Amino acid sequence: MLGDSDEHTQGRVASRWVALLITGFVLTLPGIAAAQAYEGRACTAKGSLSLRGLQVGASLAGGVSHGLTGDFSDWASSTLLPKGKSPACEDCPPEAEDDLREREMTAHEWTCGYSAEKAMDGKPDTAWCEGAKGTGVGEVLLAKVEPGRPVSIWAGFGKSAQLHAANARPRKVRLAVLQARSAAASQSSIDYGGLTVAAMGEVELKDVNDYQELKLPAFKRDSNAAGTFVAIEVLSVYPGKKFTDLCISEVRASDKP
Repeated sequence: MLGDSDEHTQGRVASRWVALLITGFVLTLPGIAAAQAYEGRACTAKGSLSLRGLQVGASLAGGVSHGLTGDFSDWASSTLLPKGKSPACEDCPPEAEDDLREREMTAHEWTCGYSAEKAMDGKPDTAWCEGAKGTGVGEVLLAKVEPGRPVSIWAGFGKSAQLHAANARPRKVRLAVLQARSAAASQSSIDYGGLTVAAMGEVELKDVNDYQELKLPAFKRDSNAAGTFVAIEVLSVYPGKKFTDLCISEVRASDKP
């Protein structure tokens, strides 16, 4: 349990992906405005097993997708699910008129409040939190980065000093840099395939409630790569004073090379 769960309920579940799902899927036909039905899914506690045990030259089975609700379950080895009942969909139309299934969308967004997306939303007061038993050792988070730009990490739950201390933070981590061979865009998502490990290394992080450098291992950049990613495997932790849940608030590339 993270504590203060009602206060930071999943970034208030209204993420940019809801806007993508609604506005990006509207199709204009002759004289008719039609909207594609919602295709997302709930986030799950069990994530991608293929993120575990990565080695140089190994490929990430299945690739990853970016866009639909629920996609980010596959960007981590596990995800913490919220407790309690999903919030009501206050602005939903009557069920008979709900072509976009907004109630289902709202419920799914709520389950994704601690998903890997929250470590890439630019907001340190949201976080990816692992959902496995134990201290978080062995759990893995995948994040997209920009080649040639420094990478920073906000380890722990950055919403407040109290939450940062209450929950576990990564200490020593193993980093795997992956490059994607392909990226295919559809109305609903971007699908990255052929993610292959180009380099690996280990880093020990400071226990600070702020951004710090995440020094990636040197790797040969593939000029044809469709995307660059880093898989962060937790090798040791700074224990939380109150909870065992381990969180990472942000992984980001700097605006400056």
